[in-house]
Amino acid sequence: MKKILVIGGTTIDLFAVSEAPITMKDSNPGDVFESFGGVGRNIAENLGRLALTPTLITAIASQDEDTFKSHLSLAGVGVEIIASATTSRYIAVLEADYDMHVAISAMKAIEGVRFTDFSRYLTMITDADILVLDTNLPITVLEQLIPITKAKIYVDAISTAKLLRVRNLLANFDVLKLNEVEARAILAHKGRIEDVCNALKSLGPKEVYLTLGKRGAFRVTKDTVQYRPAFKVEQGYSTGAGDAFLAGVIYADYHGHDPLLYGTLNARYCLETFHAVNPTLSASKLESLKERNQ
Repeated sequence: MKKILVIGGTTIDLFAVSEAPITMKDSNPGDVFESFGGVGRNIAENLGRLALTPTLITAIASQDEDTFKSHLSLAGVGVEIIASATTSRYIAVLEADYDMHVAISAMKAIEGVRFTDFSRYLTMITDADILVLDTNLPITVLEQLIPITKAKIYVDAISTAKLLRVRNLLANFDVLKLNEVEARAILAHKGRIEDVCNALKSLGPKEVYLTLGKRGAFRVTKDTVQYRPAFKVEQGYSTGAGDAFLAGVIYADYHGHDPLLYGTLNARYCLETFHAVNPTLSASKLESLKERNQ
């Protein structure tokens, strides 16, 4: 069985959902709920629920550790903690249709880690077959982690600013997942989306997945460009869908399936719920969704 290691951020997410179109500089009626999130954590939970038994290395505060470990162990995820004074926070304001209006991400816990914090995990890193990284990690840590692993490296861009920060490392990534805003920023490209995809061929990673939300997704290699439309969904909010997409790609690669199809399927399954990771996700549920959408 392949060893999957995820290194990335964990947050406590606070979501505020407006009941009506948001009025700026005013109090808006709505609902508020809290959950665990973070790109690295979300991907690890997806993979755990898909029975790939990943291990997550992340940074959180000691007061949150027991609840956090208990939740992820039930999802099939092993957890290794780097102690932090605080747990990172993510606050999102959502429109009435659950689309994001604005968000604030305070990632000081994972941004504060140092390469020395990974000294007890070096064997785990060197032995991994699949290594998933998110760009919340400090650039100095990424620069030292990448040379010591022989694993296939998957990276989530997360944001324009964080993607631009790792520009010089892109050629070291096997798989990169980004969205249209991030792709246009890294390429400085304002043209047609088809032209953006062609430009991604020379970005550096062996494979690039460009997600377009309701408009579908592209898989780009040095020789090919593939497109798949998104599956329709009645409800849900978009936070976590990109993380689910990358987890679906990893699941498909692991089993020799079509990664663009399974990335799109898992994003669709995530959107059926109001959680960053659909708590009912399983490999059988994902395969059942595939059969229903043939």
